[in-house]
Amino acid sequence: MNRTLFLFLSALFFVAGCTSTVTVRFRRPAKLSIKGVKTVAVRPFEVPLNHGLQNPDAHIRQLVADGIREGGYYDLQDGGGDGIINGRVWWLWVEQNGEEPIVQTETKYSTPTKQDPIPRLIWSKDYVVGAPFTLYRGFLKVELTFIKLAGEREETVTTVTDARYLVQKVGGAAGGGGAPDRLTVFKNFAAQVTREFIERVSPYYETLELVLAGASGQATSLIKNGKYEEAAEILRNEAARAQGDAKAACYYDLGVCWEAIGGLDGLDEAIRHYQLAVEIDPADSYCEALGRATRLKRDVLKLRRQEIEQAGGET
Repeated sequence: MNRTLFLFLSALFFVAGCTSTVTVRFRRPAKLSIKGVKTVAVRPFEVPLNHGLQNPDAHIRQLVADGIREGGYYDLQDGGGDGIINGRVWWLWVEQNGEEPIVQTETKYSTPTKQDPIPRLIWSKDYVVGAPFTLYRGFLKVELTFIKLAGEREETVTTVTDARYLVQKVGGAAGGGGAPDRLTVFKNFAAQVTREFIERVSPYYETLELVLAGASGQATSLIKNGKYEEAAEILRNEAARAQGDAKAACYYDLGVCWEAIGGLDGLDEAIRHYQLAVEIDPADSYCEALGRATRLKRDVLKLRRQEIEQAGGET
Protein backbone atom coordinates (compact mmCIF):
# COMPACT_ATOMS: atom_id res chain seq x y z
CA MET A 1 0.00 0.00 0.00
CA ASN A 2 1.50 3.37 -0.94
CA ARG A 3 1.86 6.11 1.68
CA THR A 4 -0.84 8.40 0.25
CA LEU A 5 -3.46 5.65 0.26
CA PHE A 6 -2.44 4.54 3.77
CA LEU A 7 -2.82 8.06 5.17
CA PHE A 8 -6.15 8.54 3.37
CA LEU A 9 -7.57 5.32 4.79
CA SER A 10 -6.27 6.18 8.26
CA ALA A 11 -7.97 9.58 8.12
CA LEU A 12 -11.19 8.02 6.87
CA PHE A 13 -11.05 5.48 9.70
CA PHE A 14 -10.64 8.28 12.25
CA VAL A 15 -13.45 10.44 10.87
CA ALA A 16 -15.79 7.48 10.85
CA GLY A 17 -15.45 7.34 14.63
CA CYS A 18 -13.93 3.84 14.63
CA THR A 19 -10.63 4.80 16.21
CA SER A 20 -9.78 2.62 19.21
CA THR A 21 -8.59 4.27 22.39
CA VAL A 22 -7.35 3.17 25.80
CA THR A 23 -8.07 5.16 28.96
CA VAL A 24 -5.14 5.57 31.32
CA ARG A 25 -4.78 7.47 34.62
CA PHE A 26 -1.44 9.14 35.31
CA ARG A 27 -0.26 10.53 38.63
CA ARG A 28 1.11 14.02 38.07
CA PRO A 29 3.34 16.02 40.43
CA ALA A 30 2.17 19.08 42.33
CA LYS A 31 2.90 22.28 40.47
CA LEU A 32 4.56 23.63 43.63
CA SER A 33 7.24 21.76 45.54
CA ILE A 34 6.32 22.26 49.20
CA LYS A 35 9.13 21.02 51.44
CA GLY A 36 8.84 20.05 55.08
CA VAL A 37 5.10 19.35 55.16
CA LYS A 38 3.93 15.79 55.82
CA THR A 39 0.64 16.21 57.67
CA VAL A 40 -2.14 18.60 56.67
CA ALA A 41 -5.36 19.68 58.36
CA VAL A 42 -8.29 21.13 56.39
CA ARG A 43 -9.84 23.68 58.72
CA PRO A 44 -13.53 24.67 58.67
CA PHE A 45 -14.12 27.27 55.96
CA GLU A 46 -15.59 30.72 56.36
CA VAL A 47 -18.78 31.58 54.45
CA PRO A 48 -19.05 35.37 53.96
CA LEU A 49 -22.04 34.92 51.63
CA ASN A 50 -24.56 32.12 51.24
CA HIS A 51 -27.93 32.40 49.55
CA GLY A 52 -29.87 29.41 48.31
CA LEU A 53 -27.94 26.40 49.68
CA GLN A 54 -27.32 24.85 53.07
CA ASN A 55 -23.67 24.56 54.16
CA PRO A 56 -21.96 25.04 50.76
CA ASP A 57 -18.59 25.08 52.53
CA ALA A 58 -18.97 21.46 53.70
CA HIS A 59 -19.05 20.09 50.15
CA ILE A 60 -16.06 22.12 49.00
CA ARG A 61 -14.08 21.22 52.12
CA GLN A 62 -14.78 17.56 51.38
CA LEU A 63 -13.62 17.98 47.76
CA VAL A 64 -10.34 19.48 48.98
CA ALA A 65 -9.81 16.71 51.53
CA ASP A 66 -10.59 14.00 48.95
CA GLY A 67 -8.16 15.55 46.45
CA ILE A 68 -5.38 15.74 49.03
CA ARG A 69 -6.05 12.17 50.14
CA GLU A 70 -6.08 10.80 46.59
CA GLY A 71 -2.77 12.48 45.81
CA GLY A 72 -1.14 10.30 48.46
CA TYR A 73 1.45 12.93 49.35
CA TYR A 74 0.22 14.23 52.71
CA ASP A 75 -1.37 12.60 55.74
CA LEU A 76 -4.68 14.25 56.61
CA GLN A 77 -5.53 14.92 60.24
CA ASP A 78 -8.09 16.95 62.15
CA GLY A 79 -5.74 19.48 63.70
CA GLY A 80 -2.09 20.47 64.15
CA GLY A 81 0.43 19.03 61.74
CA ASP A 82 2.91 20.72 59.46
CA GLY A 83 0.39 22.50 57.26
CA ILE A 84 -3.18 23.75 57.21
CA ILE A 85 -5.66 24.63 54.49
CA ASN A 86 -8.00 27.54 55.05
CA GLY A 87 -10.88 28.50 52.81
CA ARG A 88 -13.64 31.00 52.21
CA VAL A 89 -16.78 30.37 50.18
CA TRP A 90 -19.24 32.80 48.55
CA TRP A 91 -22.40 31.28 47.06
CA LEU A 92 -25.38 33.05 45.55
CA TRP A 93 -28.41 31.63 43.72
CA VAL A 94 -31.27 33.84 42.52
CA GLU A 95 -34.37 32.96 40.48
CA GLN A 96 -36.15 36.00 39.03
CA ASN A 97 -39.51 35.71 37.28
CA GLY A 98 -40.68 38.20 34.68
CA GLU A 99 -42.42 38.79 31.38
CA GLU A 100 -41.23 40.16 28.10
CA PRO A 101 -43.35 41.31 25.18
CA ILE A 102 -43.66 39.19 22.09
CA VAL A 103 -45.68 39.82 18.96
CA GLN A 104 -48.25 37.28 17.87
CA THR A 105 -50.07 37.55 14.58
CA GLU A 106 -53.68 36.55 13.95
CA THR A 107 -54.81 36.08 10.34
CA LYS A 108 -57.95 35.14 8.47
CA TYR A 109 -58.04 33.53 5.01
CA SER A 110 -60.85 33.04 2.55
CA THR A 111 -62.54 29.67 2.20
CA PRO A 112 -61.42 27.89 -0.98
CA THR A 113 -64.11 27.43 -3.64
CA LYS A 114 -64.22 25.79 -7.03
CA GLN A 115 -63.96 29.20 -8.64
CA ASP A 116 -61.13 30.28 -6.32
CA PRO A 117 -59.40 27.21 -4.81
CA ILE A 118 -56.48 29.20 -3.35
CA PRO A 119 -57.01 30.60 0.20
CA ARG A 120 -56.45 34.35 0.20
CA LEU A 121 -55.53 36.62 3.08
CA ILE A 122 -58.54 38.68 4.21
CA TRP A 123 -56.99 40.41 7.17
CA SER A 124 -54.03 40.24 9.55
CA LYS A 125 -53.65 41.69 13.04
CA ASP A 126 -50.67 41.82 15.39
CA TYR A 127 -51.02 41.44 19.16
CA VAL A 128 -48.45 42.16 21.82
CA VAL A 129 -48.58 39.63 24.66
CA GLY A 130 -46.41 38.93 27.68
CA ALA A 131 -44.20 35.81 27.59
CA PRO A 132 -43.27 34.60 31.10
CA PHE A 133 -39.65 33.69 31.80
CA THR A 134 -37.38 32.83 34.71
CA LEU A 135 -33.86 34.21 34.94
CA TYR A 136 -31.45 32.00 36.88
CA ARG A 137 -28.27 33.50 38.30
CA GLY A 138 -25.62 31.44 40.06
CA PHE A 139 -22.31 32.60 41.49
CA LEU A 140 -19.61 30.66 43.34
CA LYS A 141 -16.33 32.09 44.54
CA VAL A 142 -13.79 30.08 46.51
CA GLU A 143 -10.55 31.21 48.12
CA LEU A 144 -8.20 28.44 49.28
CA THR A 145 -4.93 29.02 51.15
CA PHE A 146 -2.16 26.54 51.97
CA ILE A 147 -0.23 27.52 55.10
CA LYS A 148 3.01 25.94 56.26
CA LEU A 149 3.54 25.81 60.01
CA ALA A 150 6.97 26.29 61.57
CA GLY A 151 6.54 26.37 65.32
CA GLU A 152 4.41 29.40 66.15
CA ARG A 153 5.04 30.94 62.75
CA GLU A 154 2.64 30.56 59.83
CA GLU A 155 3.94 30.89 56.26
CA THR A 156 1.42 31.32 53.46
CA VAL A 157 2.65 29.11 50.62
CA THR A 158 -0.06 29.87 48.07
CA THR A 159 -3.58 31.22 47.73
CA VAL A 160 -5.90 30.32 44.86
CA THR A 161 -9.07 32.33 44.24
CA ASP A 162 -11.46 31.27 41.51
CA ALA A 163 -15.07 32.01 40.61
CA ARG A 164 -17.79 30.70 38.31
CA TYR A 165 -20.94 32.38 37.02
CA LEU A 166 -24.22 31.23 35.51
CA VAL A 167 -26.84 33.40 33.84
CA GLN A 168 -29.58 31.42 32.10
CA LYS A 169 -33.04 32.48 30.97
CA VAL A 170 -35.75 29.88 30.53
CA GLY A 171 -38.94 30.85 28.69
CA GLY A 172 -39.68 34.26 27.22
CA ALA A 173 -39.42 35.07 23.55
CA ALA A 174 -36.54 32.66 22.92
CA GLY A 175 -38.14 29.76 24.76
CA GLY A 176 -35.16 27.80 26.07
CA GLY A 177 -34.61 24.38 27.58
CA GLY A 178 -35.22 23.08 31.06
CA ALA A 179 -34.43 24.94 34.24
CA PRO A 180 -30.91 24.44 35.65
CA ASP A 181 -30.72 22.40 38.84
CA ARG A 182 -29.24 24.51 41.63
CA LEU A 183 -27.39 21.67 43.37
CA THR A 184 -25.96 20.29 40.12
CA VAL A 185 -24.70 23.74 39.12
CA PHE A 186 -23.09 24.19 42.53
CA LYS A 187 -21.34 20.80 42.46
CA ASN A 188 -20.02 21.38 38.93
CA PHE A 189 -18.72 24.81 39.89
CA ALA A 190 -17.19 23.46 43.11
CA ALA A 191 -15.28 20.72 41.26
CA GLN A 192 -13.89 23.29 38.81
CA VAL A 193 -12.78 25.90 41.36
CA THR A 194 -11.06 23.39 43.66
CA ARG A 195 -9.20 21.61 40.87
CA GLU A 196 -6.54 24.29 40.36
CA PHE A 197 -5.75 24.42 44.07
CA ILE A 198 -5.35 20.64 44.35
CA GLU A 199 -3.07 20.53 41.31
CA ARG A 200 -0.94 23.33 42.72
CA VAL A 201 -0.28 21.86 46.18
CA SER A 202 -0.63 18.08 45.79
CA PRO A 203 0.05 15.30 43.29
CA TYR A 204 -3.10 14.54 41.33
CA TYR A 205 -4.42 12.08 38.79
CA GLU A 206 -5.16 12.93 35.19
CA THR A 207 -7.09 10.72 32.78
CA LEU A 208 -5.82 10.51 29.20
CA GLU A 209 -7.29 8.85 26.13
CA LEU A 210 -4.48 7.22 24.13
CA VAL A 211 -5.42 6.67 20.50
CA LEU A 212 -4.31 3.41 18.88
CA ALA A 213 -3.15 3.10 15.31
CA GLY A 214 -4.80 -0.32 15.11
CA ALA A 215 -1.72 -2.09 13.74
CA SER A 216 -3.07 -5.44 14.92
CA GLY A 217 -6.68 -6.28 15.67
CA GLN A 218 -5.67 -8.91 18.21
CA ALA A 219 -3.26 -6.54 19.95
CA THR A 220 -5.86 -3.77 19.99
CA SER A 221 -8.36 -6.07 21.70
CA LEU A 222 -5.77 -7.03 24.33
CA ILE A 223 -4.81 -3.39 24.95
CA LYS A 224 -8.43 -2.37 25.44
CA ASN A 225 -8.72 -5.13 28.05
CA GLY A 226 -5.61 -3.99 29.91
CA LYS A 227 -3.38 -6.89 28.78
CA TYR A 228 -0.51 -4.66 27.70
CA GLU A 229 2.36 -7.15 27.97
CA GLU A 230 0.55 -9.74 25.82
CA ALA A 231 -0.30 -7.06 23.26
CA ALA A 232 3.31 -5.85 23.21
CA GLU A 233 4.56 -9.35 22.40
CA ILE A 234 2.19 -9.58 19.41
CA LEU A 235 3.16 -6.13 18.18
CA ARG A 236 6.89 -6.90 18.43
CA ASN A 237 6.35 -9.90 16.16
CA GLU A 238 4.22 -7.82 13.77
CA ALA A 239 6.85 -5.06 13.66
CA ALA A 240 9.56 -7.57 12.76
CA ARG A 241 7.60 -8.60 9.66
CA ALA A 242 6.04 -5.29 8.66
CA GLN A 243 7.47 -2.61 6.38
CA GLY A 244 7.01 1.13 5.95
CA ASP A 245 3.91 2.75 7.44
CA ALA A 246 2.63 -0.57 8.80
CA LYS A 247 5.87 -0.97 10.75
CA ALA A 248 5.54 2.59 12.09
CA ALA A 249 2.01 1.78 13.26
CA CYS A 250 3.30 -1.28 15.13
CA TYR A 251 5.97 0.80 16.86
CA TYR A 252 3.40 3.45 17.75
CA ASP A 253 1.00 0.93 19.31
CA LEU A 254 3.95 -0.59 21.17
CA GLY A 255 4.58 2.88 22.55
CA VAL A 256 0.96 3.06 23.70
CA CYS A 257 1.36 -0.29 25.48
CA TRP A 258 4.42 0.89 27.38
CA GLU A 259 2.93 4.29 28.13
CA ALA A 260 -0.11 2.55 29.65
CA ILE A 261 2.17 0.33 31.76
CA GLY A 262 3.76 3.51 33.04
CA GLY A 263 6.60 4.09 35.47
CA LEU A 264 10.04 5.24 34.41
CA ASP A 265 10.88 1.97 32.65
CA GLY A 266 7.54 1.93 30.82
CA LEU A 267 7.88 5.54 29.70
CA ASP A 268 11.47 4.97 28.54
CA GLU A 269 10.21 2.13 26.35
CA ALA A 270 7.27 4.24 25.14
CA ILE A 271 9.61 7.06 24.12
CA ARG A 272 11.91 4.62 22.33
CA HIS A 273 9.09 3.08 20.31
CA TYR A 274 7.43 6.41 19.52
CA GLN A 275 10.81 7.62 18.27
CA LEU A 276 11.11 4.58 16.00
CA ALA A 277 7.64 5.29 14.62
CA VAL A 278 8.49 8.96 13.98
CA GLU A 279 11.70 8.04 12.17
CA ILE A 280 9.65 6.01 9.68
CA ASP A 281 6.60 8.26 9.52
CA PRO A 282 6.69 11.73 11.16
CA ALA A 283 2.88 11.89 11.39
CA ASP A 284 1.46 14.52 13.75
CA SER A 285 -0.13 11.91 16.01
CA TYR A 286 3.18 10.05 16.38
CA CYS A 287 5.09 13.24 17.15
CA GLU A 288 2.46 14.33 19.67
CA ALA A 289 2.66 10.95 21.42
CA LEU A 290 6.45 11.24 21.62
CA GLY A 291 6.15 14.69 23.18
CA ARG A 292 3.47 13.54 25.63
CA ALA A 293 5.50 10.54 26.83
CA THR A 294 8.57 12.75 27.26
CA ARG A 295 6.58 15.18 29.42
CA LEU A 296 5.14 12.32 31.47
CA LYS A 297 8.63 11.01 32.15
CA ARG A 298 9.66 14.48 33.29
CA ASP A 299 6.65 14.51 35.63
CA VAL A 300 7.56 11.11 37.11
CA LEU A 301 11.08 12.36 37.88
CA LYS A 302 9.69 15.58 39.40
CA LEU A 303 7.27 13.60 41.56
CA ARG A 304 10.10 11.41 42.83
CA ARG A 305 12.12 14.50 43.74
CA GLN A 306 9.14 15.96 45.60
CA GLU A 307 8.65 12.75 47.59
CA ILE A 308 12.35 12.62 48.49
CA GLU A 309 12.31 16.26 49.57
CA GLN A 310 9.20 15.70 51.66
CA ALA A 311 10.90 12.77 53.40
CA GLY A 312 13.87 15.02 54.19
CA GLY A 313 16.31 13.32 51.85
CA GLU A 314 18.63 14.63 49.15
CA THR A 315 17.51 14.74 45.52
